[in-house]
Amino acid sequence: MVQRGRRAGYHNYSVNEQMLLCTVAAEVKPLGRNMWEEVALEYNSRRGRSWLERDYDSLRRKFRNLYGKTKPTGNNDGFPPKLRPIALAHEVQYAIEMKGGAHVA
Repeated sequence: MVQRGRRAGYHNYSVNEQMLLCTVAAEVKPLGRNMWEEVALEYNSRRGRSWLERDYDSLRRKFRNLYGKTKPTGNNDGFPPKLRPIALAHEVQYAIEMKGGAHVA
């Protein structure tokens, strides 16, 4: 029989982990697999002791998930802590697209 679901002991990303992911992605502005591996190395070197080590695929998936959520309205200062990673992911994604030449007039 095939096992379904998550592996035992799996933990979700905390808000601080999401903010660290977005911060590292903002610094690297990853365009491809090699750059996402660089994000993973930097993320894992800065992570807290109690946080799980994440691979590049997990980080990329989480970033895309954050960017896929609708951007909260208002200014960044007024967001509750839970929505700040979503807003930051949208800003970082725009910077990544600019680096790749997607928003050239």
